[in-house]
Amino acid sequence: MAAVINRVDAGALAASVKNDAHARIGETLVSVFRSCRESGIPLNDLQQSRLIDEFSSAFDGFERAYAREIVSSLTGTGVEVWGFSDHLSDHLAGDHVG
Repeated sequence: MAAVINRVDAGALAASVKNDAHARIGETLVSVFRSCRESGIPLNDLQQSRLIDEFSSAFDGFERAYAREIVSSLTGTGVEVWGFSDHLSDHLAGDHVG
């Protein structure tokens, strides 16, 4: 019989998803920069920096939003969540974070 999970380190899960998303964005940007350079239309440093900033800004709050979803889904089924860093715990106060 499978063990029942009553408690999940949701902070680690949310951080892992965020880190994976950032890695994928980074890989994509490197590929775009390389492709532009190889096609003879390289982006200058300022253009590359702006793209990186824009993608980073687009993912601001991603970890927090994902963490909120995790809390909602898991606590709705009676699973206790824990492991959130201070910056996430502050935003999730009252969401049954252990």
